[in-house]
Amino acid sequence: MQGNYLQPESSSDIFGASLGWSFQDTESGEASQMEQLVYIALLGALGCLCRYFLSGFVYQIFGSSFPYGTLAVNLIGAFLIGLVMEFSVRSAAIPPTLRFAITIGFLGGLTTFSTFSFETFRLLEDGALLIAFTNVLVSVVACLTCTWIGIMVARAL
Repeated sequence: MQGNYLQPESSSDIFGASLGWSFQDTESGEASQMEQLVYIALLGALGCLCRYFLSGFVYQIFGSSFPYGTLAVNLIGAFLIGLVMEFSVRSAAIPPTLRFAITIGFLGGLTTFSTFSFETFRLLEDGALLIAFTNVLVSVVACLTCTWIGIMVARAL
């Protein structure tokens, strides 16, 4: 009996999360769609727990006058996605099942654009325009920089 396996439609669909999944028969032993979803869910839960504890730890150290906890998890996630995706693009060191579980699951649970948006909105609403602007600027520039650093580290290894 042949099984259907979850794979991205094309090599440009490196996250496997865009419009369509294609189901291909394969003998490679890759995870079934259900297994893939379970891995994503489990690593997503782990990412959420890491975000909770890490951001709480950062807020204890730096206080809550600036969204340091959210910034920290987003910077770490940006670095890790650069690292993981560059390894995936350059070699087969990270199989698709693991790549999806890490990027969609763990990093999706760890990082949080919605919290960033809400915290920035609250800062604007409270009249803290300079802090809100700083949060946006630092988050965007620093996260892009961390992604680039992750890619550079992966290329150096």
